[in-house]
Amino acid sequence: MERLRRKRDLDSVFAHGSRQSHSGLTLRALPVPDSQVVRVAVTLGAKLGKAVVRNRLRRRIREACRLTLQEGHTGHGWDLVMLARAEAVNLDWGQIRAAVTQVFSRAGVIP
Repeated sequence: MERLRRKRDLDSVFAHGSRQSHSGLTLRALPVPDSQVVRVAVTLGAKLGKAVVRNRLRRRIREACRLTLQEGHTGHGWDLVMLARAEAVNLDWGQIRAAVTQVFSRAGVIP
């Protein structure tokens, strides 16, 4: 798993990718058939709290993505953008992990 960083890549995911939602998270997913690499970006708004809260949530979501992909990804490459909403701040580790697994499964990232 790599990080998705370039603005044009993020814009491409938002323009052409599919959207899957959970109570605290939204996933934008764009398949990249000619690649084996999964790139992930995690975005949070400033309204979610102070920097400590946002950074902790960002680390948890990124780790949940890494573990979920490690356990279940068997296909082509993907560009993924995880958007956290205000409800995500109140989720514990198990709920974040379940939410990531659910949206990945719905989008077809994992079987």
